[in-house]
Amino acid sequence: MKNLFILLFCLGGLSLYAQSMDQNSEIEMADSLSLEAPQEVDALNHDPDVVKGAPVFPEPMIFDLVRPLGARKGEFEANTLALLPLQGRRYNVDWAPEIEYAFANGYAIELELPMYNGEIEAYKLALQGTFSFNKEATFIHGWQWIGEYILDGRILENSFLYLMGYDIGGGRSIYNIVGPRHNLFDASAEIPNISEWTLLYNFTINQKVNQRTILAIENNYAYHVGVGHEFRVTPQVHWRVSEFFNFQIGGGYQWMLQQHSPIIATRLIRDF
Repeated sequence: MKNLFILLFCLGGLSLYAQSMDQNSEIEMADSLSLEAPQEVDALNHDPDVVKGAPVFPEPMIFDLVRPLGARKGEFEANTLALLPLQGRRYNVDWAPEIEYAFANGYAIELELPMYNGEIEAYKLALQGTFSFNKEATFIHGWQWIGEYILDGRILENSFLYLMGYDIGGGRSIYNIVGPRHNLFDASAEIPNISEWTLLYNFTINQKVNQRTILAIENNYAYHVGVGHEFRVTPQVHWRVSEFFNFQIGGGYQWMLQQHSPIIATRLIRDF
């Protein structure tokens, strides 16, 4: 628990530092998300689906955002992630259809149905908000809450995350996602490899090749307090197929609590 409080303290300090560092250039949320705000923007990846002036950075494929930070009200998307561990003779697929909707400027909601092969594994709800971004459109940060009810074991998970995207120049950008997850479950139940608290960290670095193609390396890390560590690294390609379709695919390796294996992952995205 001591490590958890230290992490939360550091996250709060990081957020305050980022805001003070950009005090002279950062726009307050109420102004930055105004559609009429007059700004000269030369963003790395500008998108009409976000509010005027907000930068858009490629989202991680596996641990994706609800919507881009700074999403414009009314923006809507449906997508499906599929993850295939390459272990043994029979392959089992984790996949998750989901819908995402920006109900206000900078705020979005997500409904997701995690599946294991043909069976529903859990019910998932997520909310996301944007703190602010700077005038130079090189930095944006926000928060995300994820609630998930896992049917096997009747486990209720709550994740509280800090999100930060940053343009490092030369067509490169990074995304950081960090925060704690709390698992609520029946302590008398015999559930293997379950921890009350988990610390999550996701780091993704992106390289824009052209207007349609982005290369990325996503790193997912989880420390299950008192149980053990998990790590996954996934090089990936993001390809904008058309105005309304995006396709992402990657392959890598994962070190999980119960298995170590190569993986293939893909996400198909439909914008509306």
